[in-house]
Amino acid sequence: MENKNVTSAIFLLDQKITPIEFLERVKTLALFFDKLTKEELKAIKHWIKNTTEDRLAEKAREVLDASKEEVKNMVANNAFIIKEMEEKAEKKGREEEKLELARNLLDILDDETIASKVGLNIDKVIKIRKETEAGQ
Repeated sequence: MENKNVTSAIFLLDQKITPIEFLERVKTLALFFDKLTKEELKAIKHWIKNTTEDRLAEKAREVLDASKEEVKNMVANNAFIIKEMEEKAEKKGREEEKLELARNLLDILDDETIASKVGLNIDKVIKIRKETEAGQ
């Protein structure tokens, strides 16, 4: 942090942290790394683009391109977007777990029981069974 250069910026960002913490650190870059040249800032943006999920990278770029006043307001709004992204990912993960569990139960339970116990729609279970049988 003290050096406020490209290397220290990347070290600051290249850690296992939540998306919200990542944006907070990008905010720190935008507010306190004021001696970075345009080329250095471009290098950081390029690194972020190549190492970060697309929507998060876009939000980080917006923060880095904004004025200091805009940055202060922007990160609070981004926190809401990140929370929404995390919730969608969690929901998708739970759905994938349900589908996998249903696949594993196909050979021992009927469709109605699987739907009831796993928490899936009966039509979804029937579709999984047909796909599984077609793939064999």
